[in-house]
Amino acid sequence: MKIIYLILDAISYQDSWLKNNTKMKHLKNISNDSLNFHNHYAVTHNTIGNCAALLSGLSPTLTNVVGRMQSYDENRYGYLQNVLKKNGCPTHFMTPCKFVYSPDPNYKFEFDSFSVLSPSLAEYRVAAEELNNQHFFKKVRELSSLKNYFLGLHYVDCHEPYETPINNKLVNRFLFPNIRKFLFTYENIFYRIPRRILRLYLKPSTILRNIYMYKEYPHLKSLKANPLGPILSPERYKNFYKKCWEDEELFKEFVQMKLLATEYLDEHISKFLNFIKENLAKDTIIFFSSDHGNNGVLSPDYLEKNGPLNELNTHIPLSIITFDEEIKKKFSIQGNINIFSSHTDFYNTAQRLYDLPVEENEFEKNLLNISNTNRFVLSEIHDNRKKHVQTRLVSENKIIDLRIKPIKNPENWLLYRKEDLINNPSNEEFNIYQNYKKKYNDYFSRRKKYN
Repeated sequence: MKIIYLILDAISYQDSWLKNNTKMKHLKNISNDSLNFHNHYAVTHNTIGNCAALLSGLSPTLTNVVGRMQSYDENRYGYLQNVLKKNGCPTHFMTPCKFVYSPDPNYKFEFDSFSVLSPSLAEYRVAAEELNNQHFFKKVRELSSLKNYFLGLHYVDCHEPYETPINNKLVNRFLFPNIRKFLFTYENIFYRIPRRILRLYLKPSTILRNIYMYKEYPHLKSLKANPLGPILSPERYKNFYKKCWEDEELFKEFVQMKLLATEYLDEHISKFLNFIKENLAKDTIIFFSSDHGNNGVLSPDYLEKNGPLNELNTHIPLSIITFDEEIKKKFSIQGNINIFSSHTDFYNTAQRLYDLPVEENEFEKNLLNISNTNRFVLSEIHDNRKKHVQTRLVSENKIIDLRIKPIKNPENWLLYRKEDLINNPSNEEFNIYQNYKKKYNDYFSRRKKYN
């Protein structure tokens, strides 16, 4: 079996191809032939934590990848790539931005190949078209002779700042009157824009950094990554986000910038899927989802009220598709699923596709044969840097939201104490959380690590 997982960074369910009024028209059409999960949830707020969950089947407090300071090598349970490699299946991953997955420079992420094509999402943004044409199509061709493989591919076009080729073209042509008004103030015209030009093209440290980065990342220049973004990218200028939260009309145009990014990505993900369909359909199954929802348009007031783990951030799309009719019939890959599912379910599902023995229960599910039972899906964050500590349990009938003050000891993240709560869940909600989390922690404490 050839498994490809497309991680489409920062797409909320409400903006996705699974909604009727979506801007992602190409994927909407493709989803008519896919298995679509309408209640799928991320486990945390950032890419690194959600990738850890996909590859381990575990919540962030068990992997210890729950904020920006923890690392993948602290997970004592092992990852999917360990399991697959032990059973003779090669594993590969490609991303257009550097993952900080361990403070130890010698730590290996245990894939057969792990390709990082750019040092930074913000500083050297690589667009989907270039990724497909120069690397992703080439990689799947390279692996096509193998009987089995797992390949993860990461796209970042819908992550803020919204600087896809069509975003740049439209904003620079001043089709957004309020963004134009923001950009062309006297201060920007006579100070900030000239200063930005100097920084981008004439500042010695920028020139030297580009030389160093093009040497360290040899594909970067041909990928047309725009160092530090376009000159007139509004998100690169002082107080743009602050003004968006204050000016409703400017905010509406900012949302349109986000939707333009989804349109751009939609076009190029559909090209990737059609490439597989036309050239490499046999024995191939593709998962496409987001890592987390779109944080860029969430105001400070919204985040203060709902926390970083909120419906817009954690509720994400997931679709599974194959163009191999035998696989499609064998696993009934078509239709719509409303049962609640989680990123952690991929770990079990991938092993089932390779006929490996795995359990199925309330914590570990097979997405291709998911049982119709009420369950909680779990999201967690513990970010001391931003002082965010939150656990969110979501089911068909209930949402439980718990928040505590930051705690340095990771052992205390595993189960909250009532005296540490800073919000006011009911006693019933807190007891449900404690009972669930105790069972969860106890169940996974018995998992054996694959070395």
